[in-house]
Amino acid sequence: MKSFSKNNLFRVAIAFALTGGVVSTSSVAKATSCDASTAEMAASSQHPTSLTITGTQVSRAAMNTLWTLTTSDDSEKFRTLGHVIGAAHNWMGDCTYPGLGIGNGSGFDEDTKNVTLWLWRDGISLDLAREAVYQLIGEAEGEVLLDVQSRTLTGESIVLSASRTMKSYQSRSFTWDLDGDGTYELSTGTTPTVSTSWSTAGVHAVGVKVSRPSGMSRTALASVEVLPAPNGNTPGISILNGQARTSSRDVSVSMVWPAYATAALVSNDGAFSPMHTTTVELSDSFNWSLEDAGDGVYSTAVYLRFIGAGIDPTRTYIDTIVLDRSPTTTTTIPTTTTTTTVPATTTTTQPSNVVVQSSSSHRAVSSMSVRSLSAKVARSSQQVTTKVLASSRAVCRVAGGQVLAIRNGLCRVMVTVRTTNGRTVSRVLTFLAQG
Repeated sequence: MKSFSKNNLFRVAIAFALTGGVVSTSSVAKATSCDASTAEMAASSQHPTSLTITGTQVSRAAMNTLWTLTTSDDSEKFRTLGHVIGAAHNWMGDCTYPGLGIGNGSGFDEDTKNVTLWLWRDGISLDLAREAVYQLIGEAEGEVLLDVQSRTLTGESIVLSASRTMKSYQSRSFTWDLDGDGTYELSTGTTPTVSTSWSTAGVHAVGVKVSRPSGMSRTALASVEVLPAPNGNTPGISILNGQARTSSRDVSVSMVWPAYATAALVSNDGAFSPMHTTTVELSDSFNWSLEDAGDGVYSTAVYLRFIGAGIDPTRTYIDTIVLDRSPTTTTTIPTTTTTTTVPATTTTTQPSNVVVQSSSSHRAVSSMSVRSLSAKVARSSQQVTTKVLASSRAVCRVAGGQVLAIRNGLCRVMVTVRTTNGRTVSRVLTFLAQG
């Protein structure tokens, strides 16, 4: 077994002095007039207090130093350990230190090595004793581990934990900085966790200060990204709060976003071409301009995707609205005067003028071809759908390639055309029917 000579003890003492002891106002090694040569061992207690230090608690270098010291044949090791532990308890003011017993376990490698010190004196604080021995062997164990999730939502409570910090100490105290101002304003005593939440989105700083019995304290900082909580249960969009049609391209679009979304991509193009896509911030609504296809009545759509961690960037939300930008025309039914002659009586009847929206001839017809109607919507087409509106079903009907008059009146037809370039255009056409 390797001897731990007085020269080695001197090196440990010098190393201890160079480390400066504990970096705090209440140092473990108290400044006294006593030293190891003049201090005396205090009277023993009836029962010793045991302090065990394992290889998993300290660095390999520190464990090697402790192992070399405690396995040496030099009896001076008892005075060396007793002196630093006595100084930590401020007993050196009385020029006394506790008696010690030493036991070494295992020793196959630094991780399995362990050393137990039996301290024969009443009033031993294991935390102060551990602090003193750690400093003697060059182990600071000052790293603070702050565990906190990196992302949360406004109004959502999260837990900050420093429970993995300095676990070998029995007494640790925790204070917290929850508003990022550098002041540790909240104390949880010996409880290593705290809960908090934020009402505003953004990146918020948090911190913890962990203090040991000697007065040594160390801190750790972290940041939490707070995202806006969803403003509804079902993600989606709505143009003008679900309004069916509008005459203006400029509309308001409301959105409900999913949890942990950071922004939205909005486009009039379902393929989200970069030239036609805009990134907008999350909000209850935003202003948007619908696609302009010129004069006419046609359906237009707004496409939206949400982006953010854990969000499916390919999921598309769509809402459509009929944009009516057709020029208003008037059809006037000619005034007809009917005179009926009876003895001594003349009656004249003049019907009221009727104004309707139309893009056809003013002359009443018994039928209109679907081809002629589609030509009013687009010059060329691949597919045409013709539908008589509900208000005109008693006046006209679609039969094959013709719209036939059933009775006299106004026939309103929705014509939808798919053009050769893949666009779909719809218009409502009106003509006078003569059945």
